[in-house]
This record gives sequence, structure tokens and C-alpha cells, in this order.
Amino acid sequence: MASTEHGDGDAASTADKRMLDLRAKLDDVEAALEWPSLVEWTNRVLHDAAGLIDEYGDPDDRRRLERDIAAVRRALAGRDTAHLRTLVEELTRQLSLLLDRKTGAVAMARSSQLVEQRAVLTDQALAARLIAEGERAVRQEDLDALRLVNRQLVDLLPDVERPADPGGGSSVYKPR
Repeated sequence: MASTEHGDGDAASTADKRMLDLRAKLDDVEAALEWPSLVEWTNRVLHDAAGLIDEYGDPDDRRRLERDIAAVRRALAGRDTAHLRTLVEELTRQLSLLLDRKTGAVAMARSSQLVEQRAVLTDQALAARLIAEGERAVRQEDLDALRLVNRQLVDLLPDVERPADPGGGSSVYKPR
């Protein structure tokens, strides 16, 4: 009986190893399939990043971009899908923050999204008042007031509608 139990243990161990090997191969296939769209996305972000930094950035932003580009190039050369995706996501986040800091574009886009969701906001009277405040803030170019209104409107979204990033990060560069 002991030899049967030992044989079952060996078979289970062998099956587990084969399953791990299969999962690793599937991960490699998924990464290979994702690679072309990831490279296209990366190239779009890098192209746009230079122009955004030239127009809105300062010398610190330029140095940060140069460091980020070097890291992205290393990830491209090493065909490191996961690391490249992480780097490009972080770069797009930084660019969104820069653009929003200088122009308020992200705050204004988020405001428009929230106004479109007015019907699902949990307190319609408060929502109407906040939307009016937001419109006033846009007319007066008061970005701080607009950001405050956006945060308050996000709080009125039902839990199922509430974004993980209440700042409403841009999806301009999400891979297709």
C-alpha cells in the first residue's frame, strides 16, 4: 500500500510541475501577443510626452522625462512586457498630472464626465448646486474650486459608479 501512496504522490507532484510549466508558457504567449500593441502605445506616449514637456514642463520635468525614456528604452530592449507596461502607465500618470497642473484639462474633462452622470448622483439638489458651482469655477478659471467641486460630485456617485482614482485619471493613452 505504501508504494501506491508514494506513486500517487509522485504523480501529483509531476502533474503540479507540468501545470506550472504550462502556466508559464501561457504567460509567455500572452506577453508575446500583447507586445505589438504595448510597443505602439509606448511610442505614442513617448512622442506626445516630448511635446507636452516642451510646452508645459520645466527643467525638472525635462530631466524626469529623460530618465523615464531611458528606463522605457531598457524595458523595450529587454522585451519586458510587465515592466514596460508599468513604466508607461506611470509616465502617462505623470503627464496627466503635469497637464492638469498647468492647464486644468483633466479637471475640466472630469467635470464634464460628472455632469454627464448627473442622473445617477445620489442627492440631486446638492448635485445641481455643485454643478452650477463647477460651471462658475470654469468661467472664472478657478481650477482649485473646480477640483473641489469634482471631489464633492464624486462623493455623490453611487458606490458602483465611483472610480478607484477619484481624480479621474486620463484614459487617453490606454492601449487599444
